[in-house]
Amino acid sequence: MKKTLSIITSIIMMISLFTYIIPVQAASIYDCGDYQIEIINGVRVGDCIITSYRGNEAYLEIPEVISSGLISGTVREIFGFSYTNSLISVTIPKTAEVIDISAFEYCINLEKITIPPSVKEIRELAFRGCDKLTIYGYTNTAAETYAKENNIPFESIGVYTEPTTSPTTEAPNKTVITTARPTHNPTKNEPTIKTKKATIKKLKPIKKKTLKVTWKKVSGAKGYEIMLATNRKFTKNKRTLKVKKGSSTSKVIKKLKIGKRYYVKLRAYKNVKVDGYTVTANGPWSNIKRSKKIK
Repeated sequence: MKKTLSIITSIIMMISLFTYIIPVQAASIYDCGDYQIEIINGVRVGDCIITSYRGNEAYLEIPEVISSGLISGTVREIFGFSYTNSLISVTIPKTAEVIDISAFEYCINLEKITIPPSVKEIRELAFRGCDKLTIYGYTNTAAETYAKENNIPFESIGVYTEPTTSPTTEAPNKTVITTARPTHNPTKNEPTIKTKKATIKKLKPIKKKTLKVTWKKVSGAKGYEIMLATNRKFTKNKRTLKVKKGSSTSKVIKKLKIGKRYYVKLRAYKNVKVDGYTVTANGPWSNIKRSKKIK
């Protein structure tokens, strides 16, 4: 009898302990304004997952740290933005490492998302139903790979190389100006690295199927990028070429279509380091010029 009572007592204690543990685990999920977060590494402070977003911002910059009172979470994983129809533009924080399954699913008005190199994994269906979306990110990162694999338009805002030292998670004190213009007002007093606007001087069809592009040299340029197409929107017969010498002022483009006129624009670029990253700072595109018919 005593043995039976002992076993019953032990079972009751285990049940009591179990029911006590459950609310402690659940307590790691907190409401912080427009966000609901789950703390990964601690009860109140640590790395966090965004599990839900309940705001109505159109141009949203997700903060690196979400806090409320004694709660503070550094954002490592993004989730819970699906079906948020107010979103037009989203900037992912530089602390984030994962964009989770269906994170922005059917955000039907989402046109732009900027993804930093810190994001190493973008999981399936993250942007399903986002038919207006263009991904802005760095070449050689998960953002570019995901965009290509899922047929989502991608706009490069720089070229990423692994840093020689670990980059800080704090906001950099310099921002690279590229053609990927923000659709909202940038932070005031934000220093910039400027690359000057290029100018096309002449377009001249020369030999068969060949066009010579001549431009004015841009001081400090590492090289130039030329884009041409047979329509002004640069969607038909589009080609992009790199000129890797900053001292160059002309380029002969071959294998063009006879009888076609080409629209051409040009921009200069230079390589700079920002917080341990080597990135390409692209200047603004030149004015568009239209060539004579190709011979």
